[in-house]
Amino acid sequence: MTNYLLDTQHATALWRGHPALVARVAAATDARVHICMPSVGELWYRVYDSARPSENEVTLRAFLERMPLLDFDAAAAIAFGQIKVPLQKIGRPISEVDAQIAAIARARDMTVLTAEQHFSVVTGLRVENWLTVGTSRAT
Repeated sequence: MTNYLLDTQHATALWRGHPALVARVAAATDARVHICMPSVGELWYRVYDSARPSENEVTLRAFLERMPLLDFDAAAAIAFGQIKVPLQKIGRPISEVDAQIAAIARARDMTVLTAEQHFSVVTGLRVENWLTVGTSRAT
């Protein structure tokens, strides 16, 4: 079984019912799709920064109840440092949240579902973009 970790963009698209992504996740019967707490925090930010926070809160809670959630644990904290330092040294820093997502995925040997190019520069991280048909990359 393949384990995938949604980045915030993919998580938002799935939460909002993006038809192609919903279909792809449903068809992936040999896979398990997860979301992590750093992305959950960003989703809550989007709820409270929206024009309809009460309505969005209800739909986000329902979405999160259906998703397996992963914490930022000790192994991810170590991977976070291992990811951030080399990227900073080569002038390719990524946001704290995206580094946490990458660290969780790398520590758990997961593939990140993302459309963000900066994930592709993280050494040892597998990435796929399920919002665009036929794209994947392992680094």
